[in-house]
Amino acid sequence: MRPGDLTPAIFLGSPVFFVASGVLHRFMNVYVALVFGAVIGVLAGLSLIKALRS
Repeated sequence: MRPGDLTPAIFLGSPVFFVASGVLHRFMNVYVALVFGAVIGVLAGLSLIKALRS
């Protein structure tokens, strides 16, 4: 991970954030689902950036 990778990871992972938080909202509190969705979205964005670089 490079220092400037976090902002593109947030933009690339935002669709994953919306889907993950919507699915997790059915099983837990909405605020907890938003936090888990944000973490999953950023991790998905970072893995996509890593895959695009290789």
